[in-house]
Amino acid sequence: MRYLVVPSSNSVSNNCVSPLISSSFHTQASSASIPRFSSSKLLRTLKPAAFHSLFQSRSFFSFPRPSNFDCISRKFYSTMSSTEPSSQNDTTVNLLHLLSASVHLAERAGEVIVKVYEEGKMRAVDKSITGASSLDCTSSSISMANSSRSAFEAIDDPCTNADLQSQKIILTSLAHLFPTMAMVGEEGHLVSTEQDRLKCDLTTLDQFSIPDEYRHIPAKDLIAWVDPLDGTKEYTTGQHDCVTVLIGFSLRGKPFAGIIHQPFLRRTLFGALNFGVYSRILANNNNNNDNNNNNNAKWVKLERTVDLNRRFIVTSRSHFTEAIQKHLDKINAQKVIRMGGAGSKGIVVLDGLADAYLYPSLGTKRWDTCAVEALIRAAGGYSSDVFGVDNDYSLNANDYMNYAGILAGVGESSHYIMPPHTSL
Repeated sequence: MRYLVVPSSNSVSNNCVSPLISSSFHTQASSASIPRFSSSKLLRTLKPAAFHSLFQSRSFFSFPRPSNFDCISRKFYSTMSSTEPSSQNDTTVNLLHLLSASVHLAERAGEVIVKVYEEGKMRAVDKSITGASSLDCTSSSISMANSSRSAFEAIDDPCTNADLQSQKIILTSLAHLFPTMAMVGEEGHLVSTEQDRLKCDLTTLDQFSIPDEYRHIPAKDLIAWVDPLDGTKEYTTGQHDCVTVLIGFSLRGKPFAGIIHQPFLRRTLFGALNFGVYSRILANNNNNNDNNNNNNAKWVKLERTVDLNRRFIVTSRSHFTEAIQKHLDKINAQKVIRMGGAGSKGIVVLDGLADAYLYPSLGTKRWDTCAVEALIRAAGGYSSDVFGVDNDYSLNANDYMNYAGILAGVGESSHYIMPPHTSL
């Protein structure tokens, strides 16, 4: 579990930065009492009740704050000095500018993801190994050029150079344009340089109109949740239809807007509540300096029809369990689609190939699901945990794990909601 919180204030205090739970911190703090863990296997095997008990005591994640902790976010900002103006004043955000920049960045990050794969420079590390740092994608790690697909299959929770480069592009650029908006990225604190910041095109979505209240959203009410490469396991093993870039935005703790980009399929979806969901396919453009074809690619509004008599479910491929199968049997699922990546599952629902994305287990994080929940809601659907309770997308949460899973779809949610106190 690794995440970065860029605070919603340039004045960093102890209270506005959430802990980075990462092995990189073990080298920064001297206390031997710091718990060393980062195992996704551990997270998936412990019962939710056990986690809640630990979080109530606060002892599980208790560790001394390293001396440079308060400087982490300042360091992140310090690399972004430029004469390029931000999109507007620092206290409010224009949603159209925010979405335009995010679409642009997701698509540029997608180009990097494809390039890293094609050049064989993934260099994957396994984050599920205790003490493995997501920042250590070095020559000592596995590289595609000298490893078979089976070598990548053996990695439980991979992080690659593409994950890191994608996150640096997205967060560095967004933070320059929207400096008082909080941001959370999966891969933790990454040292960025001026080269990581891209000049964003804020006119990408000029053809759209938005409600007046979306032109001046208080920045303090927004949080960006970024998964720079969703479906990394599938990325390393060549299942590229499951790979996405996810940029989601919560408003006052609720999923509100988002972008899902499929780098290898060159498709982008974006949307927001009371706005709808739109999709486009990018042109195959080998000249990275000429984006005219992409800017002119036609946006098509997704019109999602509902068949109340159909129960097609999309769920996990790699973390499928007997307990999940039992729940699918109970709800009389007529068809089960198993695939990797939260973003790709969301697209399957948005495209009408499934009626609900159901994962009745812990394992996904807020950065996996914010954009997915936002777009499905924007398309007229619903989203919650598997008990029908909204997931909390505020920074006040003790942790960003979806302990009660995720349920997001169209039609009638009551078909799929689990009874209270059901063991996951």
